[in-house]
Amino acid sequence: MKIMVKESGVIDMPLRLLIILVILVITVPLVLSIAGYYSSVSAEQEMIAQANYLRDKIVMVYSMGVNSSLKITVSFPKNTEYVKVGGPLNSDNSYFIRVKAYNSPERIILVKHGNVGIRVTSNNTTMVMWSGTYRVLITKMLCNYDLDGNGYLDDFYVNVEVVEE
Repeated sequence: MKIMVKESGVIDMPLRLLIILVILVITVPLVLSIAGYYSSVSAEQEMIAQANYLRDKIVMVYSMGVNSSLKITVSFPKNTEYVKVGGPLNSDNSYFIRVKAYNSPERIILVKHGNVGIRVTSNNTTMVMWSGTYRVLITKMLCNYDLDGNGYLDDFYVNVEVVEE
């Protein structure tokens, strides 16, 4: 039995390998880029979901009686640049949770109960968290001065703080 060798087969094989190599060189970085983007987007969505969970628990505590409290656990992914909760009671920042992932714009979440904004503070400052897991104590408090300027001392706020267990 005789094996037939053609010269065109010798040239054709390296050409096919070269075409396959060019296709791989073009597609592999694209696939890796898409995978990295998806990972970044899903981590940012997780960060926003955790901030919304925190907001929902703040609203729940606000709808309860004075000195009501709740401990929750929140976890922010590694690409979290910061999570800023509330601010000084006399500032507009006290109505917001601000979240930011690396290489993304800041997102602002309004904390409100119905049409009423809820003032949130951490001992009259902004509570800042980064990536990681935190145990947070949320407490509804009665303010000892007139927050809304209506002349009555019936104003409430929610105090949040990271606690150790």
